Amino acid sequence: MRIAFISYEHPAYTPHGGIAYYVEHASRMLAQRGHDVHVFTAGPDETRVDRDGVSVHFVGGTTFADFGARAVEPFAREHARQAFAVIESPDYGADGFASARSCRTAALVVRLHTPRFLFSGIEAASRERRAGLRGLIRRLRHGAPDRDQPRFYSKESDVEYSQARTADLLLSPSQDLAQRVGRVWQLPPQAFGTVPYPFPAPTALLKIPVRHAGSGRILFLGRLEERKGLDTLTAALADVLAAEPTTRVDFVGRICPHPATGQPYDDWIRNRLTKHHSRLAFHGPQPNSRLPDFFSQADICVLPSLYDNFPVVCLEAMAAGCAIIGSTMGGMGEQLDRGQCGVLADPEDAPAWARAMRELLHNPTRRMELGSRARERVQRVYSPDTVGRLHEQAYQAAMDRMPERNR
Repeated sequence: MRIAFISYEHPAYTPHGGIAYYVEHASRMLAQRGHDVHVFTAGPDETRVDRDGVSVHFVGGTTFADFGARAVEPFAREHARQAFAVIESPDYGADGFASARSCRTAALVVRLHTPRFLFSGIEAASRERRAGLRGLIRRLRHGAPDRDQPRFYSKESDVEYSQARTADLLLSPSQDLAQRVGRVWQLPPQAFGTVPYPFPAPTALLKIPVRHAGSGRILFLGRLEERKGLDTLTAALADVLAAEPTTRVDFVGRICPHPATGQPYDDWIRNRLTKHHSRLAFHGPQPNSRLPDFFSQADICVLPSLYDNFPVVCLEAMAAGCAIIGSTMGGMGEQLDRGQCGVLADPEDAPAWARAMRELLHNPTRRMELGSRARERVQRVYSPDTVGRLHEQAYQAAMDRMPERNR
């Protein structure tokens, strides 16, 4: 099968985050399964390189805004040389939409990550929550904002919706994300397929012992920003640290400003946990090579995101055999097998997070049980071998549907 990924983000030049990570690993996975895989991505100039068996075509001199239009010509040249069977485009930015419209002979698969309307909806709900009483009055007057979309969102003017509406298949990493997108965009369930992201579990994480003896350390891993649930976590930690005098907390990730005060999030947290500041450590962003050090010292990994579609950090914590407390919002519930491989808590319920942390700190047998289950699941369910087969089946389903789109 000849496959074209069209994505502004790719680690070769634009290592922005989850989309770049996914494109690299999905393209490599499919190439290793014998497919002819090409990636069209932003780059410094018009060049082509081979990377892990994948042909990476750089589209030079582009910005995020014009990448989709600029990618059409290099894609068309390669398609004319030998036709592609499938085009995969991310939802965010609709990077491959223009190329797909210029080519009616390849199936269009739109990979869901998190559409922009969903980001905007989460931000709007957060603003209302911070507004307190004023926000309550506004909600009573105008109706509560939908967590999944901003109040004045119109899908008809959204290019991401236009791309999704014409796709042969919308491929979601989780059922949760598919349901949210389907509801807002009013698309039928049969428009979606669910295939998780591939996760080649790093050997260094798999080698970490699932320990019985407790260190009393709690690990937060991710950007320090409101969307990651840090306000709830901070409130919960006030109770935990007061009750557990030997517990320490490590924060690993880029530090962003708090949206209400503008101060760095680490300072905001310290100001609210003043009595316990000596037991808080903020390490900033760390290379992947350092992650085993942090996981090996942690009893619990906490991931209280207000929303995350299918966070890689959860898969990393699972591979490390760490006991995880994850958010009920987004894809973590599915990653953790509805609570069989980790504890799930509402990301806006601080007392629930405090109870979950204290219970796990005092129950090493439960921590080991959850860590062992999580490690087994991540290797069985999310390995490139397992996901690769599902990916191929999804592509074939999209190709089978293509005649319907071209009628």
